[in-house]
Amino acid sequence: MEGMPDRKYLQDRLGAAVVATDADGIIVYLNRAGEDLFAKYGPPESLLGRNLADCHKPETMIRIKEMYDSFKNGDRRPRFYVRENEKGKRTVVQVPVYDGDELEGVMEFILSGAP
Repeated sequence: MEGMPDRKYLQDRLGAAVVATDADGIIVYLNRAGEDLFAKYGPPESLLGRNLADCHKPETMIRIKEMYDSFKNGDRRPRFYVRENEKGKRTVVQVPVYDGDELEGVMEFILSGAP
């Protein structure tokens, strides 16, 4: 499509935070909304290469580890849930990314203002 904006332009204007990790939970990509969401953990450039454990509570990491283990064992079903706190509702969708049968990483989409 001629005149179509590039991928980064679109990702930065997406109405959702996008966070990508490798198979071990190391952050490899954040769009602008993802950078904003995790800003309390440091500037964007300091987030890349960090483990999700640096940005989540220990009890949350138990669930994240279970999900990653399930993905590593071939369960390709995306996960989703709605979370509500003082900031409002968010829908979180986690999608595994594979290279053949091997888990390459996980893409997470966090949508604010969820129903």
